[in-house]
Amino acid sequence: EADGALYTSSLVALGLILFIITFIILALARYMLLRIDSRTGA
Repeated sequence: EADGALYTSSLVALGLILFIITFIILALARYMLLRIDSRTGA
């Protein structure tokens, strides 16, 4: 029973970590695109 709970909690933690990493990558990409747009526009 404890193994099942540990497995489930580790899956949830892994999903959260992947979600956070994806969010950070998307934010960085958007920031880089904004910088490039402002550089070419100015």
